[in-house]
Order: sequence, then C-alpha cells, then structure tokens
Amino acid sequence: MSLPNNGSSPSSPVSPASPASSHEFAKQIEEGRSPVTPTFQDEERDNFDEKFELKSPNTSKSRSSTWAAATTRSSVSAVQRAVSSVGAAVKPKTSSSKALCRVSRLEDYPMGYPRVSYVLDSDDSFMMYRRFGQLHSRILLQKQDQLREMEQELLALDNKDNQMEDTQMFLRSREEDEMRDPPKRGRSRVELLGEIERVLMEYGKVLTQANQLQGLSRPTDRDHASVSNYFANHQPLMEDDRDFLYHKEDLVTIRAGREHAWLDAAVEGFLRWYPCRPLKYLFCDSETRAKTSDTTIHYFTRSRISFVVTLLITLLILVLLVVPIWVLYYLTISQKAGVADTMCIGVLLICTLVFSCVLSLFTKAKRHEILAAAAGYCAVLVVFVGNVGNNIPQTVS
Repeated sequence: MSLPNNGSSPSSPVSPASPASSHEFAKQIEEGRSPVTPTFQDEERDNFDEKFELKSPNTSKSRSSTWAAATTRSSVSAVQRAVSSVGAAVKPKTSSSKALCRVSRLEDYPMGYPRVSYVLDSDDSFMMYRRFGQLHSRILLQKQDQLREMEQELLALDNKDNQMEDTQMFLRSREEDEMRDPPKRGRSRVELLGEIERVLMEYGKVLTQANQLQGLSRPTDRDHASVSNYFANHQPLMEDDRDFLYHKEDLVTIRAGREHAWLDAAVEGFLRWYPCRPLKYLFCDSETRAKTSDTTIHYFTRSRISFVVTLLITLLILVLLVVPIWVLYYLTISQKAGVADTMCIGVLLICTLVFSCVLSLFTKAKRHEILAAAAGYCAVLVVFVGNVGNNIPQTVS
C-alpha cells in the first residue's frame, strides 16, 4: 500500500470514518471491481502530522511509520465495515423460503439387508440387536482361567527365587531382574509379566464391554412384536439371518431410556387402533409420512407424541392438586366436626396414595424421592385443611 505525498491529494479521497465510504467500498466488492483502499484526506494527514510533531518533532522516520500504521488500521476497519454490510445484505429472495431436506424412503432400498437396516434405523423403537451375553461370558471365563494359570506360575517363580540368597536380589530390584540371564526352561518373570499384562487388558476390555451392554434397556414386548411382524409379513432375510429375533432375552435396544415411555406406547397404540386420517396428519409431519407408502408400517412424529404425553401429565398434576383441595374445603365447611375429620383423613390417604402411584408410573424417581415427594404433598393438604378449619366461625349450640 502506497502513502500519498505531502501537498498532493489522492485521486479518490475517501474518509474511512464516513458511512458513505463504507457503503461505496461494499458496493465495489459486490460488483467485483478492485476496491479503492480508503485513505486519510489531506487535512486529516496534516492534522495527524501536527499532532505527531507536537510529541516528537525531530523523528521523521518514526512519524512515517506511525502514519503507515494509522492508515493500515483505518483500511482494516473500513474493510470490516464493508464485509459486515455485504453479509447483512444477503437475504432470501422470498419470505417463505425453507431449507431443503431430502427424506429417504423405504422403497429406495433394495429388499434384504439394505432395507432391513433402514427399517431398524427409521424409528428408535426398532433399534434392537443381540448383545451376545453367552459369548461374552465364555470369553471372560477363558481369559479368567488364563490369568489364573499365569498367576500361579508367577507365584512359583517368586517362591523359587526367595529360597536362595543369591536370587533374592531379583525380587528386590527390577533392573537386576530384567538384566538376569534368561532361564533354560520356561520363561522369565519379565516375559511372564508382559503376557499377564496383555491378557489382563483384554480381560478388562471384555468385562467393561459386557457391563455396558448389560446396562442397556431391553426392548418392550410391543416393539419386539412390531419388528417381528415386519419380518413375518415381508420376509426380507433368510431364515438363518433373521434368527436374532428369536433370542428375545438376549436383545437390547440402543435408544435412550425415556420417562413415561409406556404412555407414549399407549398413545401410539390408540392411534393404530383408531385409524383416523385427521389424527394421522395431526401426529405425522410431512417428512414422517414421506418415509414409506407401505400401509402396514405406521410412523409417528416423536415430538408430537411427546407433546400430547406432556399435556396429559400436566392435566393429571392439576387434577391431583385442585380436586383434593376442593373436596377437603367442601368437607370442612359443610359437615359436622367428627364426620368431617374422618372423611378428610380418608381423602388425604387416598390422594397421597394416588400421587405416589403417579410418581412411580410416570417418572424414574427413586424410592426415597417418592417418599419425600409424597410427604410434602400430604403436608400441603394438611396445612390447607388446618387453615380452612381455623377460619370457619364456631357456632355455640
């Protein structure tokens, strides 16, 4: 970048601080022309020289370098403003523009493993595979017995070296043990420890993997029946290839566990039992409906099912809070003292029991959490009954 000389004005003096300069600079970038680098005007150059000379009047070299740095900073800021203005100007041609999305269809995949893989991946309820628990157990037993033998061999080597004073030093020094001559028969302690390490790492890896697979959830009877029905209706694989479905106790699902999953299944079961076209369009978006044209396969949008389930749970919570309060209030103000107290205690017990059952069915709360929540719920109702009873005027007979 060249700097203008004193007394000469640039061909297109543009002030970097001016909004018009940034707009013109952005316009030049959009049109594909080489933009003119904005520079200081002559008056700004003179003002800069005067300010610099007041501080160091005898350093012309330093003044030139400072002038170049200031001009560079102004150019960079102008470029940043121009780029930001260009980016802000990029808008969709129409307000109704949507992101393009291609939905894979079941019919796009040939019959066989390609189509089966699509079906199992098309819905999280269908993601079920074997964990091969018996094979994991067999490998673990094999590695375990190998480690047992090597453990006994290592103990025998240690006892042998401990019996003689000349070889006891090999038990006390690792370097001496590694530098000793290899035995004529068998393997040395170093070789044995290396083999133990290898087998032990393999054993730990298999053991950890088996533990992780054991922690996965089992597929529900409904999900297993759905996948089995698809294989029975279409027979995409040979008999031996679909044998994994017959090992129901060995199947696991890789979908994440959800609260109130059985309520989701109940809603989906109702939708299948009552095949109403408006309900199908209500619970299936366009992308879900585009997955397949097979009438025997029903897909539902998971977010819409979850919304309905959340709405049902919210209504149930409101009922458990409002209905007991209204019943207790009515009993407190309308009945005799002895009868009202007995009925209020009965209502408290029934409502607390129902509240505990709801927590157990619709949440993953632990036992102590259910106990604490039920105690708090009962305490709220007791406090309400006590406050209402104190505010009722007592009549003297």
